[in-house]
Amino acid sequence: MVAQLLVLVHGLAGTGQVWDGVTRLASDRWNGPVHAPDLAGHGCAPRLANYDYESYAAAIVAGIPPEHKGLETVLVGHSLGGVVALVAASDHGLNPRGVVGVGMKIVWSDDEIAGIEKIATRPVDHYPRKADAIDRYLKVSGLAGLIGPEHPAAAAGVVGRDGRWGLATDPAAYTVTRPDMAALTRDRAYRIILASGADDVMAPRAQLGPDHLDIRELAEVGHNAHVQNPELIWSLIAELD
Repeated sequence: MVAQLLVLVHGLAGTGQVWDGVTRLASDRWNGPVHAPDLAGHGCAPRLANYDYESYAAAIVAGIPPEHKGLETVLVGHSLGGVVALVAASDHGLNPRGVVGVGMKIVWSDDEIAGIEKIATRPVDHYPRKADAIDRYLKVSGLAGLIGPEHPAAAAGVVGRDGRWGLATDPAAYTVTRPDMAALTRDRAYRIILASGADDVMAPRAQLGPDHLDIRELAEVGHNAHVQNPELIWSLIAELD
C-alpha cells in the first residue's frame, strides 16, 4: 500500500493536541505520516502579523516536511480548521486525496463577527496559578466537560511567563470572515466530506454548505466531535483512504 499523509487541523483556540484520540487510532490504522500541528498563533506556533484563511493554510503547509509534501494527502479540519484544510487543499502545492471538515461554522451573523473582533482586541488575562489558566482555557475552547485538566490538550492551551499563566492563543487570531464555500468546493478533483454533530448548535448540519456536497450528521456528539468520539471521525477518514 502506498503511504499517504494525514493532516489534522484544529479549530480556533485549540491546539494539535485535541486530535490525540484520532492520532492514537492512526498509529495502527494509517499507512504514512500524520501531521497535527498548532495553527499559527495557537499553542507553541509562531504568531502572524495578520490572520486569515490563506495565511493559516500557508503556515500549515510550510510546516510539512518536504519529503511528505508529494504524498497523496487527506486533510481533516475542525471548525476554523475545516476551512483552513479546504484552502490548503485547493492551491498550496499538496496532492490532496480528500478533505473532511467537521463542525465548520459557515454562517456568521454581523453580531457574531463583531463579538469575535472584540475578543481579538482584548488583553490576555493572566492568573497566578496554572490550574486557573487551564480552567479558563477549557471553557474558552469548548473543551470543558470533554477533557480534564490533566489532558495534554489542556496544558498545551496555556503558557507561563514571569510566574503568571495565560492562554497561549494570540488574541489577534480571533479573526473571522465568512468563507466562500462555493469557491472552495466547486469542481474539485478530490472528495470532500462535511460533517456536523447532531448536537452541534454552533455549526448545525443545515448550514454546512451547498446542497451538492456530501454532508453527514454525526449521532450523539456536539461541536467537538473529534474529541467526544474519535471513531466517528475515523470512519470518515477511512472513506478517503
